Amino acid sequence: MISYIHGKVVERKAAALVILAGGLGYEVLVPPAILAALPEAVEGKEIGLTIYYFLQIDQSRAVPVMIGFRNPLERDFFESFIQVASIGPRTAVKAIAQPIPQIAAAIENADMRFLNLLPGVGRQKAKEIVAKLQGKMAAYFLLDGGASGAPLPETTSAQQLEQEVLTILLQLQYNRADAQQMIRRALSATPAPTTTEEMLEMIYKQGRG
Repeated sequence: MISYIHGKVVERKAAALVILAGGLGYEVLVPPAILAALPEAVEGKEIGLTIYYFLQIDQSRAVPVMIGFRNPLERDFFESFIQVASIGPRTAVKAIAQPIPQIAAAIENADMRFLNLLPGVGRQKAKEIVAKLQGKMAAYFLLDGGASGAPLPETTSAQQLEQEVLTILLQLQYNRADAQQMIRRALSATPAPTTTEEMLEMIYKQGRG
């Protein structure tokens, strides 16, 4: 299975890149919001993308499809998104037409109006998205333009909790001192967060306040 590709951009389409790697040209679908955040993805430039790979069954044939992301955390969000029964991979690609942190916040806040405006997401699908994913989006609030994210881990102790959150914040390109300060502030809250998601959500809320 393909999980990463690095090569030269030979063509930039409206919602895809053709990347030359190892002498072969691969068409990689890229969600609109992510493609818009890739100004370096121009013909002749090299680029590396994290890949979600699947086989699309079309009548009597299976077509391999690659979908590109800037980092594993974006791919994690995509994989969460397609857990919704009515959202397939191609629908999800079209729907991510706004930055992932905004979509994640809309899911957490049950902002149906925002979700309804995403391409391919009507009223019913918006309800299903919120029902399935609300309460699971904290890690994506902090996602920014150049982050090299990682899957959200589970926590088993206070020390491990702090280390896991610190690791995620460093991967999101916060410097160590700022990240440690954010963790201390979150831990001083009442009640104090006890899971990775709770602490990330607390950090996000404190940053907005």
